[in-house]
Amino acid sequence: MEITSVRVHKVSVREGSKLRAYAEVTIDDAVAIHGIKVLQGDNGLYLGMPSDKTKHDIAHPIKQEVRTMFEKAIFDKYEETEDVAEKEEE
Repeated sequence: MEITSVRVHKVSVREGSKLRAYAEVTIDDAVAIHGIKVLQGDNGLYLGMPSDKTKHDIAHPIKQEVRTMFEKAIFDKYEETEDVAEKEEE
C-alpha cells in the first residue's frame, strides 16, 4: 500500500478550536479518503479520521505502521502548505 497523493487545506484558526486543516489522501491511485482533520493538541499535531454525526470513525488505519504513514504524509504536506491567514493578508 502506498499513499500516492495528499492534499491539505488549512483553515483560519479560531480561538478555542483545535482544527488546523482538512486533508485528503489517495491510496494506490485507487482509493480516496476525504475529511481527515489535522488537529492541534497539547503534545503537537494529531489526526482525526473522518467520522459520522455520532462520532464513529468511517475510515481508520488498523495497524500502527499505517497510522504512522498517514501522519507523516499529512503532517509533511501540512508544513508545506501556506496558512490561510497569510493569504488573506495579501
